[in-house]
Amino acid sequence: MSLPLFRFEHLSQVPGVVHGVSTRVGGVSEGRCESLNVSYSVGDVAENVDENLHRVATSVGGRRKDLFGACQVHGREVTVVTDESDGRPKCDVLITRSRAKTLMLRYADCTPVLLADPVQKAIGVVHAGWRGSAVRAAEAAVVAMRDEFGSNPGDLVAGIGPAIGPCCYTVGEDVRTAFADRPQLFAEGRLDLWEANRLALIDAGVPADQIEVAGICTQCNADTFFSHRANGGQPAGRFAAVIRLQC
Repeated sequence: MSLPLFRFEHLSQVPGVVHGVSTRVGGVSEGRCESLNVSYSVGDVAENVDENLHRVATSVGGRRKDLFGACQVHGREVTVVTDESDGRPKCDVLITRSRAKTLMLRYADCTPVLLADPVQKAIGVVHAGWRGSAVRAAEAAVVAMRDEFGSNPGDLVAGIGPAIGPCCYTVGEDVRTAFADRPQLFAEGRLDLWEANRLALIDAGVPADQIEVAGICTQCNADTFFSHRANGGQPAGRFAAVIRLQC
């Protein structure tokens, strides 16, 4: 079945790269996880998650068994994924030149960042909530692609996906303290995660005109994307950001 994926215009123009951000539409889960939940850790039926992951994988031309995810820990640790990689590393950044793996991370208000290097044929995906954004996880991805694959940051194409927006993301003093060096990211007590990640990419050398921001707030669009905040404290399902290199 064809899923209604969100896709970036810039990334869609990179030869040999397939990507997408899933919505909550097109799956088999029920209740608060309806319908395309991709997480086993939110109380969903495992068989439903299996089927949902199969649908996500096939929507980008891959196979369920080739999805490679992580145990996300809200940091900037990077895992370099190879043909032989398995398990679930504790990290929030995945990068690869492997054509055998489809990179996938999970979200419900945190910021997806997708990266592609059309010169070195490399890709990456980042999970950046406020903690990951505070420690510049997106920057860590760019640095790792440079160090591991010889990527020139100026060649990278990036997409910043649906996440809780500056319209809704009211935060406390702990978050303001974590971003004390970037006060311009706040307005009326709300944090702009989209801009935090855009600036992290620019500071790492990615040209501003090669960064596309979806500008979609997950809390405002909770009927389309899973949102932890919109769920009123109840565990929310998760949507996926996926990216792969075609054979």
